Amino acid sequence: APAALFATNFVWTGGGANDNWSTAANWDQGLSYPGAVGGRLDTATIGSGMPRSPTLDVALSEWLTSLTINGDTLTLNTNLGIDNLSMTGGAIGAPGPSVITVRDVVSVGALASLDPNITFILTGAAGGSPHAFSFAAAVQNLTFNGAGQSFSGSATSVPGTITVSNSSGVTFTAALSAGTVTLTNTVGTIQFDGDLTVTTMNTAANGYSVTLNGGGSVANAVSFLNTGGLTIDPSGFV
Repeated sequence: APAALFATNFVWTGGGANDNWSTAANWDQGLSYPGAVGGRLDTATIGSGMPRSPTLDVALSEWLTSLTINGDTLTLNTNLGIDNLSMTGGAIGAPGPSVITVRDVVSVGALASLDPNITFILTGAAGGSPHAFSFAAAVQNLTFNGAGQSFSGSATSVPGTITVSNSSGVTFTAALSAGTVTLTNTVGTIQFDGDLTVTTMNTAANGYSVTLNGGGSVANAVSFLNTGGLTIDPSGFV
């Protein structure tokens, strides 16, 4: 049993009597589960074709260093905290409102699926700035909240709300479609390099700058209350 305390790399096998994350027999180590022990710096990999797909049934004692999902579905019955997330396929489901907090890098491929009950919060609390993010699949709600941290990447579709709060800047490097974009209580530059299509944009009177380098449209009449700069490419934005 003590050997499992130092085993940091876990692969889901689904070989237990149920689909619970906390069932040790569902993991290749067989003696523990990822996140069970504080300070262990675990990683978890979920492939495809296993007898059962995992359900996160317990609050983890420790953040996962990384979570990789390549095919099967992870169902969340509680919130999840990780340093790095990589999804080339598969899905993350949630029967009710759930939060995934990512401290460094997140990459979600176009073949992956994220339940609309899930909100992602990117904090930048691990690793170094700028923290990379890529959501090629739709993510319902996305929040950037990391004091002194900057972020750079892409999010193709955010039907709910993007919130930028308490960061030192966010750059969206590709086209983005969102229901609502709220910029508040932050500094640095919030930059949109691709086409931006937004139903509602809200701004707050804080010392950040806004740069709109691409085309696109914002449906509501926006008052840019930020006290930093405002740059709008006149060639295509309406």
